[in-house]
Amino acid sequence: MSLIEKYELLKYEGSSTDRLNYILSLVDKREIEIYLKSLSIKSYNDLQMLIFLSKSTKNQTNLFEIFKNNSLPIRQRADAGKAWLRLQHDEKQVHQFVVETITDSTIPRFIKHQILKYLHNIHCLKISSSFFYDLACHLTKLYHHDEFNIDAHTLPFCSSNQIMKLLSQWSLTRYSQIHFSSSFHSKLIRYQPLIVIHLIKGDLIDKYTNNDILLKYYRDNKELFELLARKEPKAMCHFAIEHVHRLEKHKRLLPAYIVSEVKRMFDKAPDEMIQLITLVASHQPGIIKYETSWDSSGIELSTFLFPRSFSIENSIRLFFTLYDTCNWSLNDTNHLVSYMLGNDVISHKMSALRQQRRWFFDIVVEKRIGKEEFLRKLLRNATETDLCILNDYPELRNPLTRYLVEQLNQSELISPEQRASLLRYEFMNSEIFNQFLSLFQQYGSDANTRKRMYSLFLQCAVSADQKSVNNVLQWIKKRFINEQLSVIEYFLRNLSQYNDQFHLEYLPDNFNTIEEIMDIAFNHLQKTPTTVETILAYGFLLLVQAEHDQNKEKQKKIQEFASKIIKR
Repeated sequence: MSLIEKYELLKYEGSSTDRLNYILSLVDKREIEIYLKSLSIKSYNDLQMLIFLSKSTKNQTNLFEIFKNNSLPIRQRADAGKAWLRLQHDEKQVHQFVVETITDSTIPRFIKHQILKYLHNIHCLKISSSFFYDLACHLTKLYHHDEFNIDAHTLPFCSSNQIMKLLSQWSLTRYSQIHFSSSFHSKLIRYQPLIVIHLIKGDLIDKYTNNDILLKYYRDNKELFELLARKEPKAMCHFAIEHVHRLEKHKRLLPAYIVSEVKRMFDKAPDEMIQLITLVASHQPGIIKYETSWDSSGIELSTFLFPRSFSIENSIRLFFTLYDTCNWSLNDTNHLVSYMLGNDVISHKMSALRQQRRWFFDIVVEKRIGKEEFLRKLLRNATETDLCILNDYPELRNPLTRYLVEQLNQSELISPEQRASLLRYEFMNSEIFNQFLSLFQQYGSDANTRKRMYSLFLQCAVSADQKSVNNVLQWIKKRFINEQLSVIEYFLRNLSQYNDQFHLEYLPDNFNTIEEIMDIAFNHLQKTPTTVETILAYGFLLLVQAEHDQNKEKQKKIQEFASKIIKR
């Protein structure tokens, strides 16, 4: 059987892949090539095989002839043209080919679009410093820049200086001149976000005289600004600084796109973020607001979200920028502490808290300000929120607690939960332990009160030491023997709120106690599916927490305990 007969047989008995593999397996492909050429004008499948063969053998002549043949299907011609381009190494020859293709009125628009679209995939053009610029200049002398998407397929691959020249030639000075649905628009955002920022500045030049128009522009382009903030955080920080600097002091807010990517901003542009915060925070000490679409006056930021890369030096610099430069030291030290420390308190991570102690307590409080002076400023506006934020600093927490307890004792209207809530920040000793027991005896008849007091009791112990945690958990376990299921479930759910120190250091010594508490819940007469879900959820949480432990032996023990909980 001849190779032609074999090929024809595969048309009926095999697939197109079988035919292609057969052709490529031939040592001498000249005979099959001639045969495919003779059939390609009439047969789509044979034309496709000829293109595959020509790509494999890098036969530029075949590919060029297919591309130039007006009688062949346009998709195959475009495919052949792109394959021919991929084999080229001379950018002048490519330039001439593209210009001739675009200016040839007999070539369909689809092919012209495909050829232009493919250019940035060609290796010799990727490393060229002038090809796309020269081509754009040449073609836009003959056509408008958006014809055949010339702008989208050339400008994004030019240098910054070349792009600025092309924009000037095309009279493009504003972002609003580019239609949002155009290919040029999407390519600019993908490949040249800095140019998009430049064009946005052109849009904003005449909008600062009318605050409503300015705010509408930001609202209408919210998603664009957030995308640019992800792509170019440093440039968008500079953009925000320029924007805020133009505003009157009482109108200065953090842009919404900065807040949406604030962690990335602090990571990639720490200096610029400190400069921006200084501009916003200097008008009204103690408050930093950011833009929202529903409130033109802005809403207050709760805390800064710092990445792990935010250095001790930058933390100190930002703290004293607010403390000294923005005059927050007079009456707003509490707010400053909340902004700077609030996120690390939420995270509960020991590594974050250790770094925080180095810069905040060791350097800022003790070396730079002085502990007594710092406490004096905190006491002016002290609240229980300060205790929560400073919970890992007994040197500050204990004096604050005593002060707030004294203030509370002067009030006749004080609930047991308020007293217990403050008591949890005291250092656990026999006196504090007994005060909690007294509160349980006096007010423990209400289940809702007991729910919260158990967790407050344990939190106080966690802030002290291992022995305190052991004693409190043992006491709670004994109480739970005759406790309502809803109270026990509430306690188990709240275990997830404690920090890494509890789960990684204190918990391993109390595996049996925790397991016995779970047994009480699991065997309770009121047990529901929620009980099982609560126990499972804590088991999965422990698996995650164990990953934070550098001690492999301890990590293994926690993982084994977590698995035991999950499998029960």
